[in-house]
Amino acid sequence: MLERGTVSWNFLIAAYLQNDHPAGALDVFAHMMMHENPKPDRVTVVNALPACRTLRAGRSSREIHTYTMRRGLFEDIFVGNTLIDTYAKCELMGEALSVFENMGVKDIVSWISIVTGLSQNGRCEEAMEIMAEMEALKIGVKR
Repeated sequence: MLERGTVSWNFLIAAYLQNDHPAGALDVFAHMMMHENPKPDRVTVVNALPACRTLRAGRSSREIHTYTMRRGLFEDIFVGNTLIDTYAKCELMGEALSVFENMGVKDIVSWISIVTGLSQNGRCEEAMEIMAEMEALKIGVKR
């Protein structure tokens, strides 16, 4: 590789994941964060978080979340939705709910991700409350 751009690093992270090497994907992400220019972008983050889900790596999830806050990437809806899903799969529903509540813009994926995460983590009453809120706000209802 003559020049390592963000696309090259994103491809490498995705390749590790597709070949069942989530730890390798996180290693590449960490190397990129510490040593490389350009720094990880929203696509890099969305590519790296599934490795955290697979490994149930709550600490790495938090570190990536902190990185997104510092770099202004948290505002991206894809990053927010992926963080919700990742935290839920890591059984960190407090963090998932915090991301959901602090998202400036939510789409149907945001709502479904938090409802699914809550229900999969045995918090069915909270999931039902959010579903009632969705219904009241007519989210996901075709008009």
